[in-house]
Amino acid sequence: MNRNTHFLIVGLGLIGGCYARRLTALGYTVDALDIDPGALDYAKEEGIIARTSIEGTSSICYRFLPDAPEDVYFFLKCEECGNLSPIDCGELQKLYEHVIEHHHVRINPTKTVLYGLCEACLAKRGE
Repeated sequence: MNRNTHFLIVGLGLIGGCYARRLTALGYTVDALDIDPGALDYAKEEGIIARTSIEGTSSICYRFLPDAPEDVYFFLKCEECGNLSPIDCGELQKLYEHVIEHHHVRINPTKTVLYGLCEACLAKRGE
């Protein structure tokens, strides 16, 4: 499988949540569906997902969180294809720490979404 493989998981309970977490940590794009409030609560409590708002969407949205809670992950919402993907970047970790130390505020990375173009869309454009 290449990293452009897109997964859809139906059900975010114990098994679906584990798959979603692992695939997301490996850098794959993962979407999931679940209508059971209990499963969504479980996934939130276990740190598998976090509620977020995404511009242009009136639905309640969640995004998958990587396995390593000690690291700071920001996400990129591709303005072309709409994919939401994690950005694991040490420079963003430094920015996060800089803002805390020098500006005395804390950014919530679980609610921070950067907008731009993903790697696949840049490649399609030849950039």
